[in-house]
Amino acid sequence: MLEQDFILLNSNMDSYLYLLLKFLLFLDTRSSTPAASTKRGIRHEVSYQAQALQMSQGKNRITQINAIEKKPITFWVHPASCFPEDISVIWKNKINSQQVAVCKANSKRIHGRFLNRIRCTRNSVTLYNLALNDSGTFTLSSTFPCKDEKEIKHYNLTVYEFVPVPHIKAELEKNTPCWCNFTLRCWVPSSAVEYSWAKLVKNHGYQHYKNGSILRATLQPESWHEEYLCSVYNPADTSSATIHVSDICPLSAPDAVSIRCDFLITVGFWLILLLFVIGAIMIILASKFYRRGSPPDSGKPMKCPD
Repeated sequence: MLEQDFILLNSNMDSYLYLLLKFLLFLDTRSSTPAASTKRGIRHEVSYQAQALQMSQGKNRITQINAIEKKPITFWVHPASCFPEDISVIWKNKINSQQVAVCKANSKRIHGRFLNRIRCTRNSVTLYNLALNDSGTFTLSSTFPCKDEKEIKHYNLTVYEFVPVPHIKAELEKNTPCWCNFTLRCWVPSSAVEYSWAKLVKNHGYQHYKNGSILRATLQPESWHEEYLCSVYNPADTSSATIHVSDICPLSAPDAVSIRCDFLITVGFWLILLLFVIGAIMIILASKFYRRGSPPDSGKPMKCPD
């Protein structure tokens, strides 16, 4: 009787051990399936985990891109060893968030605000005819057949106005053979720009002169060969225009008929010197005349007649 009970107990333990081992193998297989699986749904689950891991590790960076209004911009997906199967594009600003494109190898689905303005290739997405209100955050999610994780990239796109060639207005205040005073005003029909001035320096090109849209200058003849450049810019575009001093000050033009400033200074010096000499001579002559016209001094006091 005891021997039969022992045999029965031993067989039960073997069954228990068998069931336990089978359960452990099942858990091991389940935990390893998502990492090795290539099914789309499971890869999405892994990619979400990877995205959360990237965010927690500070790898989920946002790339800043500046673009010009009415121009195109291209987002590139750089594959490691294979091209993506599909690229999903999500656009988001402070108010809205929407999926605007799903690009696949043989098809594409585009909707929302970028309808008819998106072109997809195997590894890029191009937006055309950008508008100022297209600014926002673009998230590109790419699925690769050779990778288990999705590649997610974030771009912060800011669209700026096109900067036209600026207009420079010159206001001449005074122009003499020795001086030229003027004011330059640089202008474009946009308020979201910045201005700066540069001056052409011989053998050194243009050197930064000052910031701002207005430049005031007082130049002597030795500086009348100068040229000024106004630059107008925003983070995405820049434009410039130049003006020469000869276009502002008539007497500084190469063909201007004028008297040289150094000649006038020399003539002025000699005129002042001549006036000083003439004045000195007149003082001497007047002193001598005064002495001759005075009555002789006898040294004795004069007496009044009774």
